[in-house]
Amino acid sequence: MIAVKSMPPIEGVPHTHLAVKVTPGARRTQVGPWVVMAPHQGFDGALKITVTQVAERGRATHVVVKTLAAALGIPPSSVQVVAGATASVKILDIPLDVETLTARLGVL
Repeated sequence: MIAVKSMPPIEGVPHTHLAVKVTPGARRTQVGPWVVMAPHQGFDGALKITVTQVAERGRATHVVVKTLAAALGIPPSSVQVVAGATASVKILDIPLDVETLTARLGVL
């Protein structure tokens, strides 16, 4: 399952693209587990993130970015939405290498 891809460094900082599958309007906000999905932009897996916020004018996406950043211990401003800003499957750019990102997320 491919849910993360290492990207070329930007100004010496490693970057990873992470596929996330978002479920808005959930009972609670939660990061994980990893899920298998139909191929999407070269990814066939994703990190599932559920949020209580409804999908309205980007509010759920904002909560996803804040929640994931907190789980990774990085500032929310460093997480960028590369694709899928208004879709349930999003590709996020994270300023961490693949090993650090997966280690910080642990086994979900």
